Amino acid sequence: MASLNLVQLICRVGVDPEVRQFDNGNKICSFRAATSETYTDKNGQKQEQTEWHRITLGGKLADLAPFIYKGCMLYIAGRIRTRSWTDQNRIAQYQTEIFGTAVQLLSPRRDAQQAAAPQPQAPAYPTSPAPVPAPPQQGYQQYAPAPQYAPAPQPQGYAPAPPLPTPPPAMPATSDPNADLTF
Repeated sequence: MASLNLVQLICRVGVDPEVRQFDNGNKICSFRAATSETYTDKNGQKQEQTEWHRITLGGKLADLAPFIYKGCMLYIAGRIRTRSWTDQNRIAQYQTEIFGTAVQLLSPRRDAQQAAAPQPQAPAYPTSPAPVPAPPQQGYQQYAPAPQYAPAPQPQGYAPAPPLPTPPPAMPATSDPNADLTF
């Protein structure tokens, strides 16, 4: 029987991605992402359980790194992979990660230039109140003259539309629906 190694996540990125490039030109992008589940415990209290996942994107998917940022939502499809190595103290280390094969950004896309540029601050409002206009003098009315509109220019090469035809006269009303109407 065949087996299937498939993972699908809708997750929130926990840290900005780290990109490593190798001598042969290949890139690897890695970051941590979280999935959360909310449930009600036996005491009726809402509980939230968060799972953290290590995500690795390779090949062309690693080129998405400038558009992935801390806090954005992603859909990731991939497979589970466990790597093992021996550290300096000769202790076996294991790391389970999700190797992404498809990624879709679910949050607004942030361009690479926006990531490097500082985010705009809210405008500062003046602390002094705006000047209040003086009330009109008695006996005088303040008004603005009506604007004068110029007719719209006619495009060259076009004639004005002909007037609409007049409608036919109304038919006489009869009290007998079976009456013979002649025209």
